[in-house]
Amino acid sequence: MPRPGTLRFASHAETVEAATEVVDRAVAASVRAVGPVGTCLTGGLDSSTVTLFARRYVDPDRLFALTRVPGGPVPPDEDGHYYDESGRAAAFAARQPGLLWHTVGDDGQDWGERNRARWHLSSGMPADNRVNGAWFLPLFRFMAERGGRVILGGGGGNFLYSYHGGAVELSLLRQGRIWALLRHLYQREKHAPLGLLPLIRNRFFAPCEPWRLRSWRRGWPGLPWGFFSALNPSFAAEVKMRDRLDLDRYRIRTGVQVPSAHASRCWFHGDEAIGQWMVEYRALHGMDWRDPLGSRWSTEFFAALPQEAFVHNGVTRAIARSILAPHLPEDMQRDRRTGRQLGDWYTILSAERPAMLAALERLKASPAASRLIDLPRLERLLHTWPASVAEAERQRLDYSFVLTRGLETAEFLAWQDSSNHGSSGPLPE
Repeated sequence: MPRPGTLRFASHAETVEAATEVVDRAVAASVRAVGPVGTCLTGGLDSSTVTLFARRYVDPDRLFALTRVPGGPVPPDEDGHYYDESGRAAAFAARQPGLLWHTVGDDGQDWGERNRARWHLSSGMPADNRVNGAWFLPLFRFMAERGGRVILGGGGGNFLYSYHGGAVELSLLRQGRIWALLRHLYQREKHAPLGLLPLIRNRFFAPCEPWRLRSWRRGWPGLPWGFFSALNPSFAAEVKMRDRLDLDRYRIRTGVQVPSAHASRCWFHGDEAIGQWMVEYRALHGMDWRDPLGSRWSTEFFAALPQEAFVHNGVTRAIARSILAPHLPEDMQRDRRTGRQLGDWYTILSAERPAMLAALERLKASPAASRLIDLPRLERLLHTWPASVAEAERQRLDYSFVLTRGLETAEFLAWQDSSNHGSSGPLPE
């Protein structure tokens, strides 16, 4: 992974020009396909960029821009986030004459997102997150019904192309560039909705805060992985997880900010689960999910830029905003909020709650699931179900991540138990 600052340009304009060429090359290589090509258009900077550049290389009648729409109520928009992406996607599509833009809802079909046994038999491994499957697979089926096998996403952009520059302040401080840091803070304050002091706290202190202090302040579970994982504490103690876990490497998964862009990028590209689900979908259903903003060209270029390149005149995600500026409505150019994927996750999981409760009772009989997964914690979550969308959103990590991934992994382990005639056998050391 290149170190930030090993590639520099004389001005922001030159950086944007070079970045445009890199993105163009990456997207051009990603649209090669027999049949139509789809893009997952969320209305964010990454997916809008991919759709914009794909239009250069795909005939208008072969390119479908698809936006997943919620199937139920979503939380009200906040200062930093919005939950229904279709409005922004519509505004972008309206400025793209001839673009075949479609909204896609839940189609009631099942490629394994509901039937876990089907998924396990087909893929041989647990899914990353059952809610993600319920969200994305209708887009895949939309393309499959039209003879398409390729969908482009913008998932690799967050840490690279549209990086928010969150660690730039620490970077300037470490380099001893105090005047540049003061100028940067002065410019950032004009665009920071909460003011200078929260900005300083979030940029300087939070990334350096020890995990134990942050977990105590937030009231998180007493184990580093408890923020994000349903791992059984007894099993963790048995394998001496606390002694073995590299907290610096897994800092993101312990709920603590990462103090450098380089560290977050290394983690992102080293997390096998992120790319594995793309491989599973391709093997299961013949759909090829491609991510041009996460390609080697994009990685080597954007990771090498200095972190301050991503913040220009106090505006974050400056490279992506500059490239898209001629193609976005003015209000979207000014909007500093980011979209929250799966805005209707609570509706999806509420419909599955009876099935999850029944599955939990079955899982208690599985030696492997009981040994590795904190089933009592999952049971508590299922029996203390949020009463509203707003209440659920405040507990998103507990339900949309800990509960779903814990159950998914437990069901996979129980499936393995059943295939071994009820004996999980010894685990490898």
